[in-house]
Amino acid sequence: MKISIVIPSLNRSHQLLTLIGNIQATSGKDFSIEILPIIDVDDLTTKSLLDKTGIKYYLTPPFSTPIFKWNEGLRHSSGDWIVQGADDILFPEDWLKKAFLTPNHGFLALSDGRMKDVPYEPHYMAERTWLKKYMGGVLACPKYNHYFNDLEIGARANKIGQFIRARIIIQHNHCVWNTAKKDSTYKKGEKFFNLDRVLYDERKQLNFPDDFSSVI
Repeated sequence: MKISIVIPSLNRSHQLLTLIGNIQATSGKDFSIEILPIIDVDDLTTKSLLDKTGIKYYLTPPFSTPIFKWNEGLRHSSGDWIVQGADDILFPEDWLKKAFLTPNHGFLALSDGRMKDVPYEPHYMAERTWLKKYMGGVLACPKYNHYFNDLEIGARANKIGQFIRARIIIQHNHCVWNTAKKDSTYKKGEKFFNLDRVLYDERKQLNFPDDFSSVI
């Protein structure tokens, strides 16, 4: 089975390389792993460091949102399962093997241990066929800028009885939890919070339509 891990990143070269090393060390030998870093074309430091690793990466225009980058990653991916990654998470040992021991229907939420009673997690993984059937052929709803895509995909999966948390806990280092500094990348996303919240409420009222183009 091939697993594609899409990692949007912006001006976090050290974190990105740490995560790549973490994925290589913890994914085990039972899976073929495709790592897809997606970075801004003008993020020259990250580009230079990735050039030295030999890992293929993809460039997006300056100021590209993480939503846009996740879908660009999906567009270039070839895996059976797609992981919605980020440069502020780390995976535990043998996470894929443990995740796939969880009975599922093609969607697995990746818990950071903070959400319990709501069908929502900041990160997830899904079969390519599931994304085509239930997510309109995207990894992240392209109507959003930065926030609330994770709530929408959680709501979609929950509606059909397929919101299931993988039996693993990922490490999520985020300024909201005071486990990371509020750097320039977090600050750039803040301006979209209220816009995306209103959009989420509007889309929820409309039952989350597939009013966008598929990328796969």
